[in-house]
Amino acid sequence: MKRQLGFRLADADERPGALLARVAADWQRARRAALADVECTPAQFALLQAASALLAAGERVTQRRLAAEAHADAMTASQVARTLEEKGWLERVADPDDARALLLAPTRAGKRLLAQAIRRVDAADAAFFAPLGQDAARLAELLRRLVPAGE
Repeated sequence: MKRQLGFRLADADERPGALLARVAADWQRARRAALADVECTPAQFALLQAASALLAAGERVTQRRLAAEAHADAMTASQVARTLEEKGWLERVADPDDARALLLAPTRAGKRLLAQAIRRVDAADAAFFAPLGQDAARLAELLRRLVPAGE
């Protein structure tokens, strides 16, 4: 006798987690495509945007703070920051107040790239969510409920 899995494959399209994973993968593909022409990955974009936002808010931008703001683990943030530095989009300098820390800031070239990338990502997001029309705001409201408190 065959063992039943407990659900049919067709049921996956009715499960919120499966749908969310599928939509998230499609959305990530759309963002990667939007950023490809400027040779920037979504992870690079997220960290560059987070660094810019933190600086604009008057915060000291350390790799640890940047990782937290971008919702990335410390190792990934460090690797991406290094790549951004190699591309000339981010500078990392020793923190005069903490010998163990580096302070980060977008370079002039990084700011120009970020402005282009934001326009591309905003356009990609608008196109991706266009089928929802007015329901896009409702989707954002529902998704906010799933974000852990304090984040």
